[in-house]
Amino acid sequence: MVSMEIMMILQTTQNTDMKLNDKIDCPSAFTLLELMIVLAIISAMMTIVLPYAASNTDHLQMKQHCLNIVELARYGINLAAATSRPSRLVINPVKRTYCLQTACDKTGRDFEKSPGYIGNVHSFSDKLAVTDITGFEVQGKSYCLTFDTQLPWPNANIALSSNKTTKTIKIRGKQVECKQK
Repeated sequence: MVSMEIMMILQTTQNTDMKLNDKIDCPSAFTLLELMIVLAIISAMMTIVLPYAASNTDHLQMKQHCLNIVELARYGINLAAATSRPSRLVINPVKRTYCLQTACDKTGRDFEKSPGYIGNVHSFSDKLAVTDITGFEVQGKSYCLTFDTQLPWPNANIALSSNKTTKTIKIRGKQVECKQK
């Protein structure tokens, strides 16, 4: 029985028009030379684009730090108003850090890290510098801006600079904004 099946398979393959040496019609493909030319064009484009893209990261980092500080200040203002406990924005230009702290009680004598992500210590990137801080209290090497419902809302400025731009964060009472100079 098995031999009968083998005979049928052999007859079927002998009757087909295609032989092992016949070429199969298939669409033409790219040659190695064409692929190398495309690779050279892409490499040339990347050589032009990468330095420009790398220089734009400074601007993006500055924008991100400005937005972070603006959000921390707004959150501190809202937290102080909602809980009747002071909060403060702390900037340390020596350690290149900033964070939001909340008072342990309503007196505002002792402060602790604010709860959740908002209380994390953020670090400035190496290419940014805090060039001007006005309206903050100096406590050691840190500058503190306290938001307290028992006191008038603060007026303060923070200037961040990179090699090309300077942005100023202005805090006027409950209004906080970031402007480019």
